[in-house]
Amino acid sequence: MEEIFNRITALNKMEKDDQNRPVLSKHNVEVVNRNYFNVFEKTLTTSHRCSRFTDEQTLQNTLKEISRALPVILVPQESYDALVQYVFDFRESFWNNIEGKTKNFDPVIIVDAMTDFSVTRGGRREICLCSALCRYLSEWTPGSILTEDKKQHRFPFYNRPVRKALERYGYTRLNRQNVSYNEFANAMTDLADKTGLNYVELDHILWIYGRML
Repeated sequence: MEEIFNRITALNKMEKDDQNRPVLSKHNVEVVNRNYFNVFEKTLTTSHRCSRFTDEQTLQNTLKEISRALPVILVPQESYDALVQYVFDFRESFWNNIEGKTKNFDPVIIVDAMTDFSVTRGGRREICLCSALCRYLSEWTPGSILTEDKKQHRFPFYNRPVRKALERYGYTRLNRQNVSYNEFANAMTDLADKTGLNYVELDHILWIYGRML
């Protein structure tokens, strides 16, 4: 109940345009962060903030911790198992990407790869959880190039509410089940160029708005 109350409060306090859509502005970013997102992100502890995970159980615990802090549908165990397997099966390339050591690496590629792997192992396309994991790992990794040049903002928390909100801003091609993370990121890039907001800032406004549609 408190989560719903905070969400409604954030939406009501945002400035709206003439179509009753939240204005995509720094002011509204501050409103949604103060009234909602700063609250749930505080639930993430610092116990798992390490450069690399050395055992599968610690990574799985971190995934579950992130999913509890995020507005996502209950994640099945098969998805957790698949994502942990992906990180350890492709350990060297995964961490080189997260740490920004791969030349000309586009961060959105890793999310599509992780979600595809999850499906082949009996899990779901956990795009929201995968993008959140990559974003937080890049922030928690000391000296990560992704963090230094802000590329971790290419990991917005993609989910259905954001897609529904984007449709109201004219991005109707995203309204289908098999949309890729890369297509979504391209739409966010276009909107970021128009508004001056980064991907995470846009996501926070769009998620609050989309939950009410």
